[in-house]
Amino acid sequence: MTFEQLISTFLSLAGVGSLIAVLVNIGKTVGLVKDGQAANWSAGLNLAGLIALFTLQLLGKAELVPALDSQAGALASVLTALFGFIWQLIVSIKTHNTLKGTRVIGKSFSAERVEAFLAPSEYKG
Repeated sequence: MTFEQLISTFLSLAGVGSLIAVLVNIGKTVGLVKDGQAANWSAGLNLAGLIALFTLQLLGKAELVPALDSQAGALASVLTALFGFIWQLIVSIKTHNTLKGTRVIGKSFSAERVEAFLAPSEYKG
C-alpha cells in the first residue's frame, strides 16, 4: 500500500473521525481542551490515528482497520449518549440548587410531608 493509499484509507475512516470529535468535545466541556485549542487537539489525535494506521500496515495487520473503525464509531456513539446523560444530570442538579428557595419555582414539599408523617395521630378510636 502506498502512502497516498494509506492517507486515502485514513480519511475514509468515519468511526475514527467521530471518536476524535467526541473526545475533543468532551475535553472542551470538562476543561481539558481550552478555548481555541480544539483544532490542535483534533490534529494531534488525527496524527496519532495516522501513526496507528501506519503501524498496522507495517505489522501486516491493515485488514483490521475497517473493524477497528467500526468499533471506534460504536464507541463514539456510546460516549456521546453517556456523556449527554451525565451532563444532563449535572445541569439538573445545578439548576435545582440555583432555584431552591424561590417562591414559585423550586418549592419542596419534602419537609411538610416529614412533619405530617411524624405528627401524632388525631385518631381517637
